[in-house]
Amino acid sequence: MDKQGSRWIVVAGFVACFLMAMAMGANDVANAFGTSVGAGVVTLRQALVLAAVCNCLLYTSPSPRDKRQSRMPS
Repeated sequence: MDKQGSRWIVVAGFVACFLMAMAMGANDVANAFGTSVGAGVVTLRQALVLAAVCNCLLYTSPSPRDKRQSRMPS
């Protein structure tokens, strides 16, 4: 199989992984904010905005692991 013919497999794999990651993230947000929304502490709209902001901050901020020196021998 040539490179051009196998490109669709790679693209389909990326799309499938993206959709699965989105589904897992949505499930985690539902678990995290379900109690707060159910108790009336925050509205559904407030929970969605808060989850979006926190998600963006989480994925754009550097990890503390990036600042530590690795103990793995090089």
